[in-house]
Amino acid sequence: MCVLFRAGWNSNQLELVLAKRNISFVKFGGRKFIETAHIKDLLSFLKVLVNPLDSVSWIRVLKLIPGIGNSKANGILDKIRKSSGSFEVLLGENETAIDKYISPLYHLYQKHRETYSEVKKVTSDFIDYYRVLLEKNYDDSKRRSEDLDSVLGFSLKYTSLGNFLSDLTMDHASLSLDKIKPDDAETDLLNLSTVHSAKGLEFDLVFILNATEGVFPSSKNTDTEEERRLFYVAITRARKELYFTRPSLAHSRSGPYYTKLSRFLSEIQSPEKVYELKLIPGKSVPQNFFSTKVSSSKTANDSFSKIQDYFGN
Repeated sequence: MCVLFRAGWNSNQLELVLAKRNISFVKFGGRKFIETAHIKDLLSFLKVLVNPLDSVSWIRVLKLIPGIGNSKANGILDKIRKSSGSFEVLLGENETAIDKYISPLYHLYQKHRETYSEVKKVTSDFIDYYRVLLEKNYDDSKRRSEDLDSVLGFSLKYTSLGNFLSDLTMDHASLSLDKIKPDDAETDLLNLSTVHSAKGLEFDLVFILNATEGVFPSSKNTDTEEERRLFYVAITRARKELYFTRPSLAHSRSGPYYTKLSRFLSEIQSPEKVYELKLIPGKSVPQNFFSTKVSSSKTANDSFSKIQDYFGN
């Protein structure tokens, strides 16, 4: 089984849910979401809020601030330990070069030290603070910034910051990226892959995530024909069964919005032979859903032949 997506960040929330449920998976085409440096950075800010004596997280947080190196970070950490985790220690670091980062951080910790139940608000505020440091520390900050929105979306389901962090950082059974090779694709593990990385691979069952306008085809690529070719690559990875998914409502930095089905689906569908199922959060998937077979027909075969002809196959 394989889950395909247009870009690496499209699988972020799926990876978080799989980790929470201890479902093993391998990912091709990018590091696992939770293993990336910028996500570890963000989680370190939140871990310090929950446990002000978390030395490892403090060092990671402090070293993100321009002007603070190993020596300075360890010096501040020593003062924090001696004060039993007091955030007031940060105010003692009044060097002009770092104060513009330290002072807002102190006020942020003071603001949220008793508001663990407001997980979305806490996460949102620390993301806003961290974005400035993200630009200072990473050349590809714009790409990484998109991942932060995925964390914010995942936080909506929680009323406890401790539980939120526990689910994000638990030692789940997923394999490390450096242990996986393309030859391992046909295993009992769930495969996650970008469409680009899945070229040449086939699976009996394939899910394509986010078959929506703006995602597939990507709003960042003005070459519609290239997007259509990628879509063809995606659908031809399936040997037996192919499923498309899309959320009715999605979230961005500016807020929630309703999605629109990808235009590419209308180009390949035989409407009378396509099954549509609307899933409601908290409700179980019907037991017969995956056993439902779509019978072949001349219309369906002709439709697929047209797609093959279009791509010269």
